[in-house]
Amino acid sequence: MKIPVRVLLVLMCAALIVSIPFFLSSPTMLSEAQEELVDNQKDDDDGVELDFGRLFVSVATAEENLTIEDLEEDGKLSIPDEWALPMDFSLAPAPDPDHFTENGYEDQSIRVRIEQKEMYNSKVNVAYVEIADASQLRTATAGPLSAKKAHYVETIARNNHAVIAMNGDDYIKTDNSKEKSFEVRMAQVVTQDHKRNKAYKLYDTLVIDNKGNFHLFPLSEGLMDYVSQNKNDIVQALTFGPSLVIDGEIQDLEKRKSVYAGTHKNPRSAIGQTGPLSYVMVIVEAKKRGDGTGVTHTELAQIMLDLGCKQAFNLDGGNSAEMIIPGPDQDNAAFHCKGDNSANVRPQSDIIFFATAVPEEERK
Repeated sequence: MKIPVRVLLVLMCAALIVSIPFFLSSPTMLSEAQEELVDNQKDDDDGVELDFGRLFVSVATAEENLTIEDLEEDGKLSIPDEWALPMDFSLAPAPDPDHFTENGYEDQSIRVRIEQKEMYNSKVNVAYVEIADASQLRTATAGPLSAKKAHYVETIARNNHAVIAMNGDDYIKTDNSKEKSFEVRMAQVVTQDHKRNKAYKLYDTLVIDNKGNFHLFPLSEGLMDYVSQNKNDIVQALTFGPSLVIDGEIQDLEKRKSVYAGTHKNPRSAIGQTGPLSYVMVIVEAKKRGDGTGVTHTELAQIMLDLGCKQAFNLDGGNSAEMIIPGPDQDNAAFHCKGDNSANVRPQSDIIFFATAVPEEERK
């Protein structure tokens, strides 16, 4: 009886071996099944493919490799609410000497990066700026708002703890009866004379609100309506221009050439907004004003658009065009450029600047 039992066992093992392919798919069969599933999914979902890697790995396991940085919102800067600066002429915290970099400055509340480009046969100085809070976009004047005072940009920048600064619109020049303008600095309306709360119908106006957003008004049209509806939100207003880019579109500047002489190549300065709390500051250099170097307003507008600006505004140019990172050395700026390289820097009435929001007592 032993021999038949052994034969029976052998036969059962053989049968089991033969039946294995019917229970376990071969790699070829699995591949064919995958292709069939993909084909079916394409028919049903209009071209969406299945991720077979994730069929065999749980979602939790697949996401275990994510870092904290991956979960942050594109590296967006963030500060505690109590670090926001007052929307007035209060002194901002001084920049941390340890946070200056080879081409700018960076801390928890602000990033500044300088690039120099060659465009239109001219050197273009670009500062990319990101801030954590709108209060870090600030202005400062050489003296009281009602005074006709002027200082060098570097002096005003250092006195106000600027991380980076550039010239403003030199507002004290627009104080005669023919140049009525709407000027606001740090939420205070300039009251140099009784006419300065009106719109000057030849120049454009840039309004910066309490969220750090730019609003441009060509020929100042619509400005007073905006002011009447949003007066509590206005932090800065500069009347100069022209508006270079509005809502991502270059403006037709040929019509404005009689006011701005924008068809001549000159040293220029401009500021633009690329996104929420993101900006660029630009100084275009010229070897000498009037020698054919520099850019026209249309070329400047193209530069600002190429840099990603949704809104961009021309500021005072010529030998007023100037940008500086004062830096920790009181005798030598960390970065400094000016528009007209043949002329000395000139005293000016005001600057636009960006400040750190990190309190000095919070630094390690």
